[in-house]
Amino acid sequence: MIESIFTKLTFDLVNSFKFRNVIYAEVASAGAMGNTGGIIMYVIIEEQFLCLEVSVFEEKEIYKFVALELSKHKRDINCDYLNYQDIFDFINGGMGNNVFVNINCPLKVGNGFLIYQYNNHEYKIDCSCLGVFDNVLSALNILKSES
Repeated sequence: MIESIFTKLTFDLVNSFKFRNVIYAEVASAGAMGNTGGIIMYVIIEEQFLCLEVSVFEEKEIYKFVALELSKHKRDINCDYLNYQDIFDFINGGMGNNVFVNINCPLKVGNGFLIYQYNNHEYKIDCSCLGVFDNVLSALNILKSES
């Protein structure tokens, strides 16, 4: 199983990929459980599996930009006149956490983590805390039963 390389999110990195390539992301408000005031995004860039991280307390402008971009592409709010592509299923992660799962990247469940399979490889995705994992697991089960 391939584990991610933790990398600080910068505007240069944000400009180096398309949001449609984000596999999984969490946006936590300043008072959230787990990754308080943080964003984590799992993405494969140039064959490297990265967990991009930013904190509202350290890089407010990047945090706001990324949170807005993720929100623009969640399936539940898009309207034809906005011209935003549906990319993510939005999941309430609980206690101030918003989760975005790429609709084209089906996830499997491991023992306390998520698994993304791509090109005969398995990539490990860790949620910020057990509460978020439990909520994501429940939501994924509901989404799976609806499809």
